[in-house]
Amino acid sequence: MLQRRRVKIDTMDYINWWEMEKESGLEEITSKFNRLFNTENIPSIYHPILYKYARNSQLKNWNEDIFEYTNKKILSIQEVIGKDELIATLLKNFHFLISSYESLLTIEERILLMDRFRGSEELKAKSYSISICNDLLNSSFTNILKTFIKFQSIIEGKDLTQKNLTSQIELLKTREFDPIVGLADSDIRNAMSHGGVNVIGSNMFFHYRRGKEHLIKEMSVYQFKDNLFQIFDGISAVFLAFINYLCEENLSYDLFFKNEDVDEVTESFFERLCLSTLLISCNRIWKTEIFKDDGKKEQINIEFYNNELDNNSRLFFGIYTAERIY
Repeated sequence: MLQRRRVKIDTMDYINWWEMEKESGLEEITSKFNRLFNTENIPSIYHPILYKYARNSQLKNWNEDIFEYTNKKILSIQEVIGKDELIATLLKNFHFLISSYESLLTIEERILLMDRFRGSEELKAKSYSISICNDLLNSSFTNILKTFIKFQSIIEGKDLTQKNLTSQIELLKTREFDPIVGLADSDIRNAMSHGGVNVIGSNMFFHYRRGKEHLIKEMSVYQFKDNLFQIFDGISAVFLAFINYLCEENLSYDLFFKNEDVDEVTESFFERLCLSTLLISCNRIWKTEIFKDDGKKEQINIEFYNNELDNNSRLFFGIYTAERIY
């Protein structure tokens, strides 16, 4: 983790230049999301996220209805607790949204592997879709719910934290969050959580309990996969709505980095964002201690991902990154 305010942010620097001159897609995303977000100036730090929402195979399918619902829900929360309290609560709990977003990116890669799998639909469900859906609910989805529960706690003046996904859903279901909590079928979720899923041919059978009663719900593998995509698209829409709020309020790096209430996960996320471009991802920043003749020194290491840069481009990017850090 870097020391606070170590990274310099300039209005026009090498990141902006690189995105305009060396990469394609900047005009597309600024035009698209300026209209969507109702703003003329999207902070450039969000360009890498929005590029993924414009180009990634699954992220680009975010649910428009959930996006609009979440926008209205954020504003309704703001009306109750005020803008300052909303922003303060968002800063303290942004790590939930980060975890949700990063889990989406990981799950999206697994969805790509599933789509490329050439086996039967039965084997695809057993090998991929069940585990993907279960992980999606217990990572991205639950972190979205935790975020809203934090806001609801402020509204009601008491800690509403819930320990598991079922209780989180039940709490928000009674507080007019139906479009979001409705993304997950509770019966199917319970069956997956307890290993009660059988796949026979193109049909899936979900075994679950309701009180003392043992029940079975049947669904085709195709419908289950469609439900999986609907959950993914709904979650991605919620995260995008929060990015929309940040852009419309012009809240970016400085606010998160200067605030003492922001945790290390959030601080690191924005450090990495400010060193990323549309196509070059800063995946990791860490420190190591090195020992030389003149004593112990600290070395900052930065890991990037892009498999298409030539040596000259890597040299350029490395030099300017080092200049920014120091």
